[in-house]
Formats: sequence, structure tokens, C-alpha cells
Amino acid sequence: MALKNEKSYRAFIKGLITEAGALTFPENASLDEDNFVLNRDGSRSRRLGLDYEDLFELIDSTCTEEQINSSQISFYKWDTPAGDSTVSIGVVRVYNKLFFLNLITANPSGNLINYEEPIEIEGLGNNPVQFANLNNQLVIVSNDLESPVVLSYEATSQSISQETIRLKVRDIWGVNDGLNVNERPPIDRPPKEFDWDKTKKYSRGDYIVTFPDDVSQSKYYQIVGFQKKQSGFVGVLWYDVTEDFTLAFDLRSYIVVSDPMPSTGPSHSSGLGYYQTLDSNIRAVIKYLGPGYTGKNTAEHQYNLRNQGWHKSISGVYSGDAIKVTGDKLKRYPSNADNWTLGKNSNPSANNYEKYDPYILRRNSHSNYQVAQGSFVIDAFNRGTSRLDKADDSVVNLLPLDKEEGRISTVCSYAQRLFYSGINSSILEPDKRSPNYNNYIFFTKIVESFKDLEVCYQEADPTDPGINSIIASDGGTIQIPEVTKIIKLVPTQSSLLVFAENGIWEVFGDTGGFYANNYF
Repeated sequence: MALKNEKSYRAFIKGLITEAGALTFPENASLDEDNFVLNRDGSRSRRLGLDYEDLFELIDSTCTEEQINSSQISFYKWDTPAGDSTVSIGVVRVYNKLFFLNLITANPSGNLINYEEPIEIEGLGNNPVQFANLNNQLVIVSNDLESPVVLSYEATSQSISQETIRLKVRDIWGVNDGLNVNERPPIDRPPKEFDWDKTKKYSRGDYIVTFPDDVSQSKYYQIVGFQKKQSGFVGVLWYDVTEDFTLAFDLRSYIVVSDPMPSTGPSHSSGLGYYQTLDSNIRAVIKYLGPGYTGKNTAEHQYNLRNQGWHKSISGVYSGDAIKVTGDKLKRYPSNADNWTLGKNSNPSANNYEKYDPYILRRNSHSNYQVAQGSFVIDAFNRGTSRLDKADDSVVNLLPLDKEEGRISTVCSYAQRLFYSGINSSILEPDKRSPNYNNYIFFTKIVESFKDLEVCYQEADPTDPGINSIIASDGGTIQIPEVTKIIKLVPTQSSLLVFAENGIWEVFGDTGGFYANNYF
């Protein structure tokens, strides 16, 4: 009679599996578990319960009962702050306060650090927070916070300080200038027309001019002063009252224009602007700044050219700014498909070797494709304001605000970088090129110092004719087109998991880890 062998043990090293059928259930796996922690090596450890510690002390949060009941309470273990492996800090968030406990003690609740005082995070309210620890610093993000907050630990005094950071990116979008990519706009252009309604009268036969919802028209006009009719005189004698007069309505919604409407450019105002009647005794002096201002490029196109490498420092055959020189000589400004290096004199024996010549540009440049953008590094969220600062150009005086009001809600550290995401994009005064951050992930360069925590761009200028390539250690952005909104980023040993409202994605390098110039 054959012997009957039976296995009398289960190793459970295959972990927890819930989807296999009864006939295909793998050996050494479990179907359900309660209060166990599954370790990577297949072993189990008991999940301990919660209880007060020995010698515990109660801590006054100084928050109201309403704040505590409505707020998120969370905990994070901050290991090796400031590189000190003997320190482990428990960070406890209650409403807008962070308490710091020394976990390497018998009773952490009785051993608060930072002079036993919490840190209050300005703007933090009821939304959840997420933490990431990198380079010995703790980064905090939340939908409540306009910018990430970075905590730093000082070992000698056991104190903690906070600082906000602003993510920086290269401006790979530019602004909408209303031009075709290969269109070289002429110097002389007619001004844009108003949409005005002659049925809506203001006073003395004046008409209300209504701008479109996107206020793209109104930004071409600027009040430069106010004048009042001189009392006691007959005729049209006016004097300035700019300093003590306040406009009673929003110019970005409407302005009042005297009848008849001026039909051409600024020549109707002797160079100062249009005189727009506000009532029988007050008029505003409004200067025209937009397309049609003879001899000037538009602010949007001028900015795009600067961001595409057309800098004031370009050395040319003719003295002056290369953009203006091109307009003066060719009667047209460069297009978004024109690379200024195609206008360089390439004859080594010429006196003007390597200098820019607009006539050479016209002969050599016939591309219909957008040239590289991103010469300027801008604030990823306050794009419009940052663009004005970076351009440093009197022509670039008005641009769309293009302000991202969404907040970063998830952060993680992976491959010696920080990854930021979870933005519910909402843009104040956008234009057609404004990015939607719902499906964006920002990643820093390899972090070596505090300032690297906000560097989400490649170091080399992509418009530079010499060194312009992205390298493995650079920062940047990842856009996943299929994602609706990213909820959480989770790092693993070999990849980054992206949890979104409509699925899960994985980001990884082809040889493991993550490289800015090689990921999937």
C-alpha cells in the first residue's frame, strides 16, 4: 500500500492574495489577515495596538474644540534631521500647528523639542497635509498652502525653523501673441477695433465701450492721468487732477469714450493718449499701448522672442537690439520660427564674422516650426508677473496675469529628488498657451542643497546655440495626458507610482531609478 504524504505547514511567504480562484490559489499565500504587517522578505510581524505611553503627558494644543473637530490630525516620523542619525522626531499636526516630539525617549509626549513650542503654519486649515523628507529637511504641502513649506532642524539648540519655496520652471509655453508660427509681423499695423454699443448712453451723448470677457482688448489701454474742466472759463480749458481723482469703475470691464470714436492710433492725442470723457467736467487721458502703435512690437510677441533667445546681448552688424534692428531693416519683426543664429555671418574671413545680420536671417530662415523656448526661468505659479520681471524690456509692459491658483497637494522623495503634484488647476487671466497642471508632475534636479528643492528645470538654456541639452541630473516636468487629476505620489524601490482619479501610472527609468533625460 502506497504511503500517504501530507504537508502540515504553510510558510505564507507569498504574501496576501485576494484574487486567485479556489483551484489556482498559490501555495504559501494567505487569503485574509488581521493585525499583521507583511514584510518584503515574506515574514510577518505583529501590528501593535495603540495605548498611552508610560509616563505620558497631556499637551495643550491651544486650539479650540471646533478647530480640533474640523481639522485633519496627522503624524509623520522625521528621521535623521540635519543628518543626525541619533535623532528621530515625531511631527504631530493639529489644525495649523505642528508639534515636535523626541521619539528616542521613553515618553516622547514629555520631551517636546523646539523649546517645547509648536510651529504655526500660516494658511494651513482643514485640508490634509503630506510630508517628504530629503536632504535632512522636511517638506510639507497641502491644498491650504500657496507654496510648499520646508522645515529645518538645528541640532545644537534642537530648534526648528520654517521657510516657503517657490517652484521654478523654464518657460516652455510662452504667451499667446496671436501670430502664426512663421508669421513675421510688420512694423505698421492697424489698431484693434472696439466692440461698442451705441444704445447704452452714459452722459452728454457718450457711449459705453464693452470689452470681451478675456479682457484682451483692455490691456492695450492705460490711464495716464485725469483732467477737470476749469471752473469759470468758457471753452475747453482743462487742468490735471490726477493725484486727487479716483476712477469709480473698473476699466477692465468698460470705459466711456467720447463721440465720435477716434478712428486711428495715438496721433489723435498729440502723443499722450485719447481724451475720454467721464462726465461733463472730468475726462481721463488714456494711452494706447497695443498693436497698431507704429514702430513698436506687441508685448506678447516681444516676450516670446526674448524667451526664444533674442536677447539684448546679441552682437550684430548694426548697433542696437537685434529685434528692433530686424524691424528697422526688414520692416518686419522676427517670427516664432526664426532662430537668430541663422542670421549670423558664417564667413571666417569677414570683418563681421559671427555677428547677426537681419538680411542673412531673411536669406537663411525658412522654417515653419516653432523654435526652442525656455530661455527664461519663471515662477511656475505666478507666470505672468514673473515673465514681466524676467523680460526686462520696456516693450513688454503688459502680459496676461496667467496665475495658477491651484495648490500642490502631494509630494514625495524618490531617486534623490522631490516630486510635486496633485494640483487642481485654476488659472486667473489665462491665455491660449496656459498649461493645465492637473496632469503635471514637477521634479527637482538631484538635490544637493536647500535651493535645489525648488529647481524644476534643466540647467542649460534650451535656446543657447552651444550647450542646450538636458542631462540626467536636471529637473523638469512630466505630463501624463490621460490623467484627469493626480491624487498621490508613492515611491517604490524601482519606480514612482502615480495614483490619479482615473487610474494608476508608473514612472521609471529604463535601467532603474530616474533620469531626467531617460524615463518612461
